[in-house]
Amino acid sequence: MPVEEQRALLQTASIGAQRIIPLLESGNIQAAQQVIDTLPDELRQEATETLRSNPGQLLTESKRLLEAVGSRPGQKFGVDLTEAVTPEGERVFLQTSAAGPVREVPGFRPPRPTAEVKLEQTKLEAEQKKQARLEGERVKASTALANIDTAIGQAGNLGTTGFVGGLTSAIPGTPAFDLNQSLQPVRALISFKALNDMRAASPTGGALGNVTERELALLSSTMGSLEQGQSTPQLVDNLRRVQVIMRSVIDPLSFGAVVFTKDQFDKIPSGQRFIDGTDDGKLKVKP
Repeated sequence: MPVEEQRALLQTASIGAQRIIPLLESGNIQAAQQVIDTLPDELRQEATETLRSNPGQLLTESKRLLEAVGSRPGQKFGVDLTEAVTPEGERVFLQTSAAGPVREVPGFRPPRPTAEVKLEQTKLEAEQKKQARLEGERVKASTALANIDTAIGQAGNLGTTGFVGGLTSAIPGTPAFDLNQSLQPVRALISFKALNDMRAASPTGGALGNVTERELALLSSTMGSLEQGQSTPQLVDNLRRVQVIMRSVIDPLSFGAVVFTKDQFDKIPSGQRFIDGTDDGKLKVKP
């Protein structure tokens, strides 16, 4: 914003402050808001929010502003205004007097550049989408864990696995059918696409964040089949491998990342838990 526009905006703020101060001192909040409503957009929103949350703060800031720039409407500023950024990244106005001293204009901030606001909004929206995707994958993993627990219990029932279980898994009303219903959502989550979606949701170091597509395909295959025609021990063992992966998606800090290569293994500190992608996804602890 050009200096002349900054000066005009600041003078508008000082005139508004002069009108607002007696109203706030008398407790006439409604009249103060009416004055604020006449201010430019750059001033109105912040002043309105401060008035609603802390009228006393607005009164203090208004007095400080008048003290800094003069209290008479139409008074010429005896200082030049420059826009600056503090070490904390806050945009401020500075006044330089004829004698040379520089001071910050209290209670007043220059409007942020439109490009800067848009960039920050874009970053915020991207982060919100990322967190939403991550939370969505965690919800899926939590649902899978509940189904796995149910399936492990059902797999111990007579006729749910092996030859009989494979034949009757599609017949409603049978124990094998119930187990099949529990397994279906779990099967969907160990496909390459599903695991890839989980990896994409945590690209900066989640449980699957360091896994390549080739390794992901290998992981999907080594996690084993969930078909009911296999023996109960083998089905339960496969389910427990899937269980480890799903828990790592929900809580990667506790279960660690999936490890395929020596380089990935070397980066893990001693005593850290990790998922061994080369050994059927077993949960291990680095010596």
